[in-house]
Amino acid sequence: MAKQNKQHPKQQSPSEKTATSATLDSGLNATGGIMPVLICLAITVMVFANTLNNKFVNWDDDKNFYENPYVVNFTSEFFIKNTIEIFSQPVIGNYNPLSIFSLAIDKVIYGFDNPGGWHFTNLLLHLICVFFVYRIVIALGLNWKGAFITALLFGIHPMRVESVAWITERKDVLFGAFYLPALWLYIKQKKYPTTKRTILIFLFFGLSLLSKIQAVMLPLSMLMVDYYLDGKLTYKNFLSKLPFFILSLVIGIIGLFALANEGSIEAADNAYPTFTRPFIGSYSLMVYLIKSVLPYRMSPLYPYPTTMPSWFYLTVVVYFLFAWFVWKKYKEGERVWVFGLGFFFVNVFMLLQILGAGQGFIADRFTYIPYLGIFFIIGHYASKYLEIPSKKMMTTALLLVGTIAFAGMTIKQNTVWKDSENLWTHVLKYYQQVTLPWGNRANFRRSEGRILDALADYNKAISLQPSA
Repeated sequence: MAKQNKQHPKQQSPSEKTATSATLDSGLNATGGIMPVLICLAITVMVFANTLNNKFVNWDDDKNFYENPYVVNFTSEFFIKNTIEIFSQPVIGNYNPLSIFSLAIDKVIYGFDNPGGWHFTNLLLHLICVFFVYRIVIALGLNWKGAFITALLFGIHPMRVESVAWITERKDVLFGAFYLPALWLYIKQKKYPTTKRTILIFLFFGLSLLSKIQAVMLPLSMLMVDYYLDGKLTYKNFLSKLPFFILSLVIGIIGLFALANEGSIEAADNAYPTFTRPFIGSYSLMVYLIKSVLPYRMSPLYPYPTTMPSWFYLTVVVYFLFAWFVWKKYKEGERVWVFGLGFFFVNVFMLLQILGAGQGFIADRFTYIPYLGIFFIIGHYASKYLEIPSKKMMTTALLLVGTIAFAGMTIKQNTVWKDSENLWTHVLKYYQQVTLPWGNRANFRRSEGRILDALADYNKAISLQPSA
């Protein structure tokens, strides 16, 4: 028995069968049918259609574009000069020049009087991401049902709202629109390598890095694909990713310097002593895992508590439970679980605020790409159960109820971003002891000429913090 237990794996599990050569061949060559992905895209459009009525908000929209001189002064006449300026300057501690460039293009096309056009661009980029999620899942060997479920979850999950409905988070949907095609091409490259495809992967990776620093995780995502398709990781797998790791390191260093120069890192570190950062991370990891299934109490801002609750320290057990579960599934040869949770973790790890940056310690937008791993697991098992007569009805009912619930929550959450008044009023439902929402709502009310309302908010902010 002991000898048999050491063998890994003892037999091919259902999840492993999805990664056999035959399945991979069919996954790479099959489209999965055009209708499922079109339906998925149509549902996503319907769920996010009300974002097209939203306006700009006074939370980083001002600093990123409508008061950013590099966007305000961008014209077709001085296109080259303006573009060089954008690519040579970080904005509020972030080096994401391609995102700022895309906002400048929106300014030329739509102007500042038509925020609906800017929101349309965000939605269009999100649809591109949904499409490539579908293609990735097909390429990994799941059938069209699994791909449809995964892509639909990616498209309409309530935790998508911040990335799609907030124009400033253009960087999420833009980096995803390059990151996901790069990953899809890499899956194809594993079976049918070509020089042209290698060049395209590097091109998409570079564009993704210039859109958001989070793209530095692509080499690790590629390694997760290697494990899923090959059943193991070798020295050769790591060595082949060396150019990607080097490029990630360069962009990562530039990003850290930009954050440090803005003072974002120091501001976050002052919130809590350095030794507490891992516990902030474990709490964040726990929240993201729970919200993938139960997206509760969603807020555009999750400010640090004034003092760290003692129970935060207890959440450190999440690290160990997570690692134990992944290791257990690895020993059992359950590649779907290892790939899904591994993909989630490598893409969310740098966003757990272990190295703090900014005013909040968790954010819905941080899950934009990471949740693909969790949705893949759900898509795999849902499609599997749909083929089992005794489980088909229950699975169908759960999927239908879940889809309606998520769609309803997303449509409602979209309205939070309607304008600055709605945004900060929603934040104040949960965080009335924080000065930022009071001050920003006051600024908006002042701009609307509602002086008495603005003064009331300013007074509240000052009562909480006289130096505010």
